[in-house]
Amino acid sequence: MKEMKLRLRKNIIPWLRDQLSRPLWFRNFFITRNAWAAFSVNSHIRKSNGEPKVAYPTKDAALKAAEKMDSKYGVHFSVYKCLYCDGWHCGKNRENKIKADEIVEHTPISPLSVYYEPETPLTYGWAGQGKSMFEILSSMSVASENMERNGNDTADALLSFFLICPTFREELLAETDKPIGRKSLQVTKLPQEIADMYYNRLTTFRREADRVINAQPKAFMSFFAEAVRKDSEMSDIEWRITGGRASKLVKRLSVFNKNKKCLANYILGCYENGSLNVISASGMADLVTPASFIGFTGKRSTYESFALCPETFEDGFIVMKCDNWNSKWDSPEVIADSCSGVKVEDVDNDTVILSIDRSSVKESIVFSDKNVPTSKIGEHVVTISEAGEFVVEIFYRKRLDTPTSDDIRLFEYDFCCK
Repeated sequence: MKEMKLRLRKNIIPWLRDQLSRPLWFRNFFITRNAWAAFSVNSHIRKSNGEPKVAYPTKDAALKAAEKMDSKYGVHFSVYKCLYCDGWHCGKNRENKIKADEIVEHTPISPLSVYYEPETPLTYGWAGQGKSMFEILSSMSVASENMERNGNDTADALLSFFLICPTFREELLAETDKPIGRKSLQVTKLPQEIADMYYNRLTTFRREADRVINAQPKAFMSFFAEAVRKDSEMSDIEWRITGGRASKLVKRLSVFNKNKKCLANYILGCYENGSLNVISASGMADLVTPASFIGFTGKRSTYESFALCPETFEDGFIVMKCDNWNSKWDSPEVIADSCSGVKVEDVDNDTVILSIDRSSVKESIVFSDKNVPTSKIGEHVVTISEAGEFVVEIFYRKRLDTPTSDDIRLFEYDFCCK
């Protein structure tokens, strides 16, 4: 390493003048003794690699840079005249680092803070779960080969957080024209690589969410097509595990679209004219996949449950058909008891017709003897009793008296229960 020499004759007077102009100069010199750190070679070089720190030609230039770093890292940066070179540097002293920790411990937790805990735990990726973003981020390895996976897990967790936490949504989208304040995230106790990764992923997520949520129907469909093309570049195994990251983001965010009622009708038209294919989807329903299989429910898992997207059926009816209904299917109670947010309108042989009923939404549904919050699976759920080998189909019907031939087919699922 090149030998560093103090240039006291040239720099001591500007440095001393700057230090004595500070309101806390006496404290800096004689109590905390932070001012004397300027004589250490580490005031001029980075400990990590021994390279010289960025030198700014004037104090004003250094102050502007420090202000940007304050916002980015959530820690106060001070400026000082360097005694080793002719420039000005930005840096953190011991006291600044203590204050950064105090921000985490004493500042009220905002919805954007990594310490914020939603009522429903975050679930993400391949069986990932955590109470807060900090719990998820602090368990991540900083090894370079793991950073891509860290980023993907973070994106999945952010989507989960956005779906289940209204306060997080409101805060994130409040002022999208302004950069996210890094201090509000309270990431100072995370490794720098993880904190930077999270900030970048959160910024990207907000930009994409804002774009999708404010899109007109045709623009939304172009975003969806763009996301599907992007997912097509994934490996087959990766696509099957994740369900396609880009398209999943667009679909899940569709229910928050400001034009969602018009978008729902637009998407129904796409199903009707064959622009969208019927798929056996699983998971929470959205506008693009209005019905999804969500699992086997009931105390002994003897029922199959399907999530429904309320915006799709708000002005119409849900029509469920099965080629092998269980015996005694002519009783509406067979389907109504284990449902949430739906009402049986009619039952006729292999067909049951339901409507959206917001007054009957339940806070939770029993899944394999466990109460699962409907915020995780969708508030509108229809359940049928097990019936061996059968095919379930779900259609949209505009009016009760609409001919069966005009039903729009949205979903099918093949079962083989033994």
